[in-house]
Amino acid sequence: MAEIDLQEQVRTLREKLNRWSNEYYVLDNPTVEDHVYDQTYQELLDLEEKHPELKIPNSPTQRIGGTVLNGFTKVNHEIPMLSLGDVFSEAELMAFLDR
Repeated sequence: MAEIDLQEQVRTLREKLNRWSNEYYVLDNPTVEDHVYDQTYQELLDLEEKHPELKIPNSPTQRIGGTVLNGFTKVNHEIPMLSLGDVFSEAELMAFLDR
C-alpha cells in the first residue's frame, strides 16, 4: 500500500472513531453498532502497530475513556465489573469466561 494511501486510511479511521465516540458518549445517540466500532478500532490499532510512525498521541487508540454525560452518579460495585473487551469469536468468549 502506498504511504499516502495508508496515511489517508488511518486518518479516515480516526475520524470515524472520533465521530462515533462523540455520538455514543456525549450525544447519547449512537449511529453504529458496537461491533462495527470495535472492528474499526481494531483495524486502526493493527495499522498503528504495523506502522508506529503513524501513531499520534490523540489517536482513539491512545486515550482512555471520554466525556461522560451529566446526570450520572458514581457507583462503587461490591464485585468488580470486568470488561469483556473485544470478543469476535466464540473461542475468545470462552477464553474470557475461563479467566
